Amino acid sequence: AAHYNEIASAVAHGKGVSSLYPYVWLHHTAFRPPLYPLVLGGAYAIFGVHVGAAQGLNTVLGSFVVVSVYVLTARLAGSRAALVAAGLATIYPPLIANDVTVLTEPLALLLMLGMLIAVERRSWVVGGALTGLLLLTRPSAQLLLPVVALYIWWKADWRKAVVFLVAGVI
Repeated sequence: AAHYNEIASAVAHGKGVSSLYPYVWLHHTAFRPPLYPLVLGGAYAIFGVHVGAAQGLNTVLGSFVVVSVYVLTARLAGSRAALVAAGLATIYPPLIANDVTVLTEPLALLLMLGMLIAVERRSWVVGGALTGLLLLTRPSAQLLLPVVALYIWWKADWRKAVVFLVAGVI
């Protein structure tokens, strides 16, 4: 959390994706994925550099996660199941905890759910682009792009899987 806060603060002050870690001088860094610090840096530029701004951003993202859970579940299992799933997502303690820490989880969950909604709607370019953004948020998501592409190949065809992959890489 401290690294994301430090990088976002540098972004807010016009110093780019920069950090002191692991040196003692400010330098451009790729130690953390850049998307969340860039988004958080934008919030810091508007609201000031403090944890409350980060918590507010994550709470808004977490609210969109609940809405996305509803949308995806409604498409897959109907509105009654969607209400139950969204209600559970609203009160699930780990999701609430994600919203009050300066970490990537709310943004990553929102991007992943958006990708799932796009793939379910057969919007391969949007799904690939959201997966690419997810890769810029969580390096642990790297395997997701080829796995989802294989699923698309299996369920649709190889051309659509290639479109998804290209959109995710670009």
